[in-house]
Amino acid sequence: SAIVEFGSSATTVFGYTSITATNLTNIFDPYIDATSAAGTYNPPSQLGPYTNWDDALDEVSIMNAAGPVAPIVLLITDGDPTAYNLDQSGEPGGVFVNGVTTEAVTRAEQEADQVRAQGSHLIAVGVGSALVNSASIARLQQVSGPDVYNGSGTFDLAATDVVLVPDFADLPAAMSLIAQAMCADPSISVEKTVSQAAVVPGTTVTYEITGTNTGNVVLHDVVIDDPLVPGCSQVVGTLNIGESVTVTCSSTVWAPLTNLATGTGTDPFGTPVTDDGSAQVVLLANGTGTPGFWKNHPDVWPIAGGVVLIGDWNHNQVCDVSESCLLLTEEEAMAALNNPPKGDMSWNMARALVAAWLNVSAGNDPSCIAETIGMATAWLTANPLGTGVSGGDAAWRDGAELADLLDQYNNGLLCAEHRDANGDDDSDEAVTADETIDKPKAGGAPDSSLTENGTPPAQAPAVGRRDGEEPPGGKGQQNKP
Repeated sequence: SAIVEFGSSATTVFGYTSITATNLTNIFDPYIDATSAAGTYNPPSQLGPYTNWDDALDEVSIMNAAGPVAPIVLLITDGDPTAYNLDQSGEPGGVFVNGVTTEAVTRAEQEADQVRAQGSHLIAVGVGSALVNSASIARLQQVSGPDVYNGSGTFDLAATDVVLVPDFADLPAAMSLIAQAMCADPSISVEKTVSQAAVVPGTTVTYEITGTNTGNVVLHDVVIDDPLVPGCSQVVGTLNIGESVTVTCSSTVWAPLTNLATGTGTDPFGTPVTDDGSAQVVLLANGTGTPGFWKNHPDVWPIAGGVVLIGDWNHNQVCDVSESCLLLTEEEAMAALNNPPKGDMSWNMARALVAAWLNVSAGNDPSCIAETIGMATAWLTANPLGTGVSGGDAAWRDGAELADLLDQYNNGLLCAEHRDANGDDDSDEAVTADETIDKPKAGGAPDSSLTENGTPPAQAPAVGRRDGEEPPGGKGQQNKP
């Protein structure tokens, strides 16, 4: 901090000085004690009865040039400019006193422009009833800027150019307001907890979101926002220093998710604050299901928002920069599970991949299939649904290998057990011809040994199998439960 006194001319009492306990005791307090009596400012240096904004700002400019540059400059005045320096570089040329003149304001404006150009934010503080008239306010604005704070509303330090204090008795409060804004450290903390962190699909859990004012100023317009659970969103309003507010709400969980709540607000000076709090809910695995299971049980799909976002490994319903995702609508995913067209590997891939992703999202062990899911996602992105990937294509062979691994996972043959092994009856998964995975024959064409009504010919009847059993005739055709 630095102090410049001015009347008919100006002088620097002391230059930029760090506000430390030692400096307060040895520099600032003695100055304040020596210049005030009964709360009234009494300048120790007799600088004359006139008001020289020009010279005061010139002193600031000189200090800024020597460094460091003051971030905030307060030009505290109780009168219009009635003097200015004859020499624009300072006082050596003398001071001209002639009452309030256009030249006095213009010279002060020029110095103010230089101070701003050096990097300082200039605020003119007009004190006393003599400066509340429109002409005086216009002069303050000409020097410092257009935005005036008159004591009402929110004080925004960064946006304020003029502060009006009509009554001298209110000056300490005004200076305190400015000092608080300069030293404000607003902050908000948001914490979120959930009653159950691991649940089966369809479980209702309870969230608690606590927002706390952890700063040193009051916060206004505080809002808690939770886009995934709208019932948790709440307009809080004002939050005092150290005060907390807790929002409680419930939601039924059908998919694993990381639920993020955000708290926002502003301090008395318009500075925004924000913080996030999250709670993660995972689903308890009950074994993998085949495409037939998921086709017959859409009510337990572990998804949110009516979409299957394959590759959303942190389950925040967003494809983050680090993730490679494929988004299918619920209708597209069901179409892949339910009677996909034959002879097109894109549909076969989607069928196996959708089931595998639903199994992983339901909490089953993904360690053995995560890489395959990533490769299958890339394959289906390159070969979208319905592109007609036939048995003569290289993409068919790559896709068939990936789809076979996904199918093994879905049938509980890899790192995650099947639902039947956990006592969950999957008997409604009747084996039908339209649930087979097309595979190329030796000549490269897809297996088309199905009759028009979807059943195999008599010499190759469809036979159901339990997990782990070879389909009849070896691996040439894989029937899926």
